[in-house]
Amino acid sequence: METAVRESLGFSLVPEVLDSGSPEERSCFGMLSVRIGNSILTEGVDQHSSRSCDGPLVSGYHFAEWLAWNWWRLRWEWWYRQGSPEQVVCDWEFAHSMSAIGEGYAWPNLTIASDGYQTAIVSDPTHDDRAIFRYISGQTILIPAKHLESAIDHYMSSILTRLDGDGIQGTNLQSLWSELTAERQQSETAFFRRMEARLGCDPDELDQSALRSRWLGDADRFGTGALEELASHVAYTGAQSEVMSANHIIEIAYQNGFDADRRDAVGLDLPDTEMELGDVEAWRVGEDRARRLQLQEGLDTEKRVSNELLASLAGVTERALLDPRPIGEMSFFLNDGDFADRVVLASSWETGRRFALARLVGDRLFGWEDSLYPATRSYSYRQKAQRAFAAELLSPFEAVNNMLGADDSEERQNEIAQHYNVSPRTIESMLVNKGRISREEAAGIVSQNHSWVTG
Repeated sequence: METAVRESLGFSLVPEVLDSGSPEERSCFGMLSVRIGNSILTEGVDQHSSRSCDGPLVSGYHFAEWLAWNWWRLRWEWWYRQGSPEQVVCDWEFAHSMSAIGEGYAWPNLTIASDGYQTAIVSDPTHDDRAIFRYISGQTILIPAKHLESAIDHYMSSILTRLDGDGIQGTNLQSLWSELTAERQQSETAFFRRMEARLGCDPDELDQSALRSRWLGDADRFGTGALEELASHVAYTGAQSEVMSANHIIEIAYQNGFDADRRDAVGLDLPDTEMELGDVEAWRVGEDRARRLQLQEGLDTEKRVSNELLASLAGVTERALLDPRPIGEMSFFLNDGDFADRVVLASSWETGRRFALARLVGDRLFGWEDSLYPATRSYSYRQKAQRAFAAELLSPFEAVNNMLGADDSEERQNEIAQHYNVSPRTIESMLVNKGRISREEAAGIVSQNHSWVTG
């Protein structure tokens, strides 16, 4: 599991002379470097001069255009699901991989994606010795997404200043950036753009007139955060459907759900100084909340959390865990009005229902200002935090680690899973994330093209 860093991200362009090309291309030509703290992610060897450089010679203007056009997707769209159609993968790479910028330059092998609160920047080394510029960095770094915003703003300011200084006006970049700046400042437009990005769509790719009013209305009903989670769910599952409407969700809640009362659900006393979401990895937030809850409620981590206790923490009856209803697309907790609460658990298996209910307990302790708390299949920051909370609450790692001793075998993992009444995959995933066993030993448990993506 990757560790987040808090060092600032920086894009810089050292001026160089270009004798041909458009005025804006010549104005913004130079050596491009990408740094995080002391790490240079664009470092490589120029094959013509055989010397090491902090980055390649490129047109900083084209890079700026790419950043401006893909800003919403870079900021709000996470990785695609392994096995996605080729067209989905290609479209995603055009929006997230710098190597796709083109224009005849040897762009860095850098990929950028954000889960809502954190941004992952992946640098891959060049394996072709014949490449014009051979990149040597190979690492994955997680940073707060707000650092990506700051880095882009600062870089864009420097490029626009260059253009102004050279008397170049009326460019496509200046128009793009002006429009983007206005969109970011308008709350309704910004929400709509985030929804598009979460769905894996470019700006204006969707029918605005048909969707804007519905999404805004549903957001008023459930909360913007909840609706964005629904969009991420649709994108991740690859479902050929729209984001479920508020009316549809309420219908599911009353057809397949169980009565709940948030007044009976557990609360959590938190310290005055709390970790800020995005400054640390999602799994740390989830584990921290689970451990605080264990201490607050005096839970014995070596014992199973009973169905009765788990239901009590969620404000539902034990029946919700024992009475499988028709399976829906996702589990969720819904506050539909004054204490008219419902819980839907999508799994038909008791271990799956326990894990889903534990995720919902955690989600309500993270402080989201929503009336819908969805537990989806996506890997947004919120969903990753939920999973970490549920795993730690139901099968605390320290206790699991002690029970394993020196035996990491599948048989022993299954015995521990039965002891805590969780699925074997929950134990296996926890051991992988904690580095107790390798991902190769647990082949197949991660459903992403980059193994760290689910952390």
